[in-house]
Amino acid sequence: MARVLIFDTPTKERIDYVIDYARMHPLTMDDMLDIINKQRSPPGNDPNHVVHISFGYRCVFTMEQQNPGLCKRLSISVDRPGKLPNPGVTEEIMKEFGIESPMEECFVGFEDIGPDHQAVVIVEVPPK
Repeated sequence: MARVLIFDTPTKERIDYVIDYARMHPLTMDDMLDIINKQRSPPGNDPNHVVHISFGYRCVFTMEQQNPGLCKRLSISVDRPGKLPNPGVTEEIMKEFGIESPMEECFVGFEDIGPDHQAVVIVEVPPK
């Protein structure tokens, strides 16, 4: 069964807040290494980086200082293990978070977030 995706006013306001927060608190390479080494909690545990969208979508948004420059990173999951958001929904959510590049020009991968539970990860590098 397909999920509905609705961006109501409170959701859009929350997305704007998370984008502004991420812009003001970019993750450095040291921060990311600390997360990998479990010396720092991941952004998904910080409510300032998280947006819940109606009907079971969860988004985690950060800005990360990587080798190509300041990258936008968006992780999207759904509330049912074994399920992922479909590509069309992923593209619509990307737009709401200010990711302007088409999905095929971004890094797209998956990350484990729990037992039999994954998220789609999109990373947009800055234009050259």
